[in-house]
Amino acid sequence: KINFIAITGGDKKLYERIKKDFRCNHFLAVNWTDVMDEYMKMSDFVIGKPGGLISSECMSIKRLLVVVGLIPGVEYYNARYMEKNMFGVDATNKRVRKEIIEKTIFSKNFRLHENPTYKENPAKNIVNAILQPK
Repeated sequence: KINFIAITGGDKKLYERIKKDFRCNHFLAVNWTDVMDEYMKMSDFVIGKPGGLISSECMSIKRLLVVVGLIPGVEYYNARYMEKNMFGVDATNKRVRKEIIEKTIFSKNFRLHENPTYKENPAKNIVNAILQPK
């Protein structure tokens, strides 16, 4: 079982529709929040567009990003980077989106999602690189 949290970013119509259509014990609808990072930390994975903030936040808190839409350009390249480096999965194709999400969630490795980068301390690596004599 997974817990599902839908955050609609202030879109009241979408919030009401989701709240009406999804009624189950493991579901929470939130219209707007200023503590998005807390909700993301509670999650097993995040579904969204691969903007710069959400992509970097998912990587920093070790959550898989399931990409469901993107704006051509930077978000496209973010999505490719996330998928290539095992930080995310591409579910932008609406015809196979449900299958991709189900496959991801029900994968035996899903809860053990490990990316080699997670074992490193990126902040420490950056500081060490800056402090190294030239």
